[in-house]
Amino acid sequence: MKICLFNQDLGYGGAEKMMAWLANSLAADSSFFVTFLTFRDNDKDYQQLDDAVTRLRISSEKKGGNVLDIVRTAVSLRKFLCRERPDAVIAFLSPAQLRLRMAAVGTGTKVIFSHRSDPYYRNFNGFKAEIAGFLSDLVFRSADSFVFQTKRSMDYFPPDIRRRAVVIPNPVKPLNCQSSRIPGGDSPRVVTVSRLDIKQKRQDLLIEAFNIFNRSHPEYELCLYGSGPDLELIRSMASANPKIILCGVTEDVPASISTASMFVLVSDFEGIPNALLEAMSIGLPCISTDFSSGGASLLIDSPDCGRLVPCGDVDAIAGAMSFYADNIGEAERIGRNAKAVNERFSEKMIFELWRKFIVSVVIAC
Repeated sequence: MKICLFNQDLGYGGAEKMMAWLANSLAADSSFFVTFLTFRDNDKDYQQLDDAVTRLRISSEKKGGNVLDIVRTAVSLRKFLCRERPDAVIAFLSPAQLRLRMAAVGTGTKVIFSHRSDPYYRNFNGFKAEIAGFLSDLVFRSADSFVFQTKRSMDYFPPDIRRRAVVIPNPVKPLNCQSSRIPGGDSPRVVTVSRLDIKQKRQDLLIEAFNIFNRSHPEYELCLYGSGPDLELIRSMASANPKIILCGVTEDVPASISTASMFVLVSDFEGIPNALLEAMSIGLPCISTDFSSGGASLLIDSPDCGRLVPCGDVDAIAGAMSFYADNIGEAERIGRNAKAVNERFSEKMIFELWRKFIVSVVIAC
């Protein structure tokens, strides 16, 4: 069975990480021949593809390209589809979904779209953004089949979408034992891992909450891992407090954060956040905003395995950090309980869901 995955690049984001994982997992199964197609590449690939995955660049669009660039990419993709005749093509993000939908018309290739964000969060700023959002929704609904990360996200869509959809969460990768957290061996650090993007990830709120927390807990540092468009703005926000450190991109999230005291995620919207999943998997006491997709509440399904706080509530974020800092034994217990995600979201189980779904889509009439 010939399967393609299509994305703009192999960047740092969670969607790219999951696409690379899916490509590698499919390629390890002798039933599949896997190609990963990209059309707008960074200077560096942040995700690694196994040798069994064929990597092709079908065009070289620049970010912010015009309509003609989009059409050129769609034409190049269509030529590939007509020549190679893949059974299915999978796209996770809207730029790739738009180009794939244009290219695949009449080719007989099954189109699978995965929804990775929070459909309940609608914050379009300006007329152009409204139009882009409308077109993204229209394109998304035109696929043959759909994958959602949570049932709550799937339930946002009408019955005709849900009938062609399945819910598949993100997996936890098997841990390197050296990355597992050692209780009592932590340093007074609060850590977060995310794209530096204030609109979604809300590092501004995290810095504000940490400054409140830091007044009563001056021994703690806040370490922000990641890169993104708001790097300089966040650097400026952090400059007033030497306890706030921008650590850049880490190639190994569990190893980088394993000695921290706690992990905090304060996004306004997400699907299932990989960084939160990884932090829980190594036993870190975690705090997350309870965004509307249900991704955080799926992982932190009880106060015994983490703390959920309302989106945008600075005092609640600071209070949750203080709770962990002031109750070390309870924080350790919560961290140990959090490691249950390793069984709940194992790679083997999640891949089997993907495998069965892809096969069912391809063989469907």
